[in-house]
Amino acid sequence: MVKNHKFSKMVIYMESCHSGSMLYQLSERNVYGVTACKPDDKDYACFLDETRNTCLADLFSYVWLNHTERVNTCSTSFGQQFIYVKEQVSKAAKKKGESQTPCNYGDMGMLKVMLSEFLGVSFASFFKRYMPKPLDFLLSDVVDTTEVPLIIQENRIKNEQDPEKRQALQRQYDDLKRKRKIVDEALQKIAERTNASRALTEKREVTQTYKLKLVAEHFRKNLFNWEKEQV
Repeated sequence: MVKNHKFSKMVIYMESCHSGSMLYQLSERNVYGVTACKPDDKDYACFLDETRNTCLADLFSYVWLNHTERVNTCSTSFGQQFIYVKEQVSKAAKKKGESQTPCNYGDMGMLKVMLSEFLGVSFASFFKRYMPKPLDFLLSDVVDTTEVPLIIQENRIKNEQDPEKRQALQRQYDDLKRKRKIVDEALQKIAERTNASRALTEKREVTQTYKLKLVAEHFRKNLFNWEKEQV
């Protein structure tokens, strides 16, 4: 797209665990990216709604949306936004005893560009409002995104009144944990046979994704298909 001049400028926002691993080599001119966390970081969900039985947001997306909707986008740059989002996400995660650090990559000349050039004129911009202090907000239920399926299932079991349906939900919950245990045990055996037990506890950046895909495909074909079954 760059070589064929398909765009003038591009901004990428990415939210997922290890999202920094997707953009850390971004080097094209006029392309700027922001990720929810570093290559070796997890992403965290928040705001568990027990009525809707889901987490309403992830930490990064909530802070980013909160900021974007309430600042004057005509006078706020991508650089200013990143400073705010990084500080607030890191602070919120730390309060919950976790670690999550948003990162930015690519053409840092884009930091001076105003948000309005990409995101349009915000409500605050229309009324020419300016908020000099960081926005205050309360976060609740900050949890590891990999634990969300289990938490949701636990909530379903707790709220189900019908004994038979509750038992069915419990079986699904037990099956979910069983599948996770299968993967954990398989990884443990692989690590032991290759003298790489430390790899299971070391925190490393996810970069050689093509190798991860080979391992993932092996699990999918030989253990269970997570595309059809929740892991």
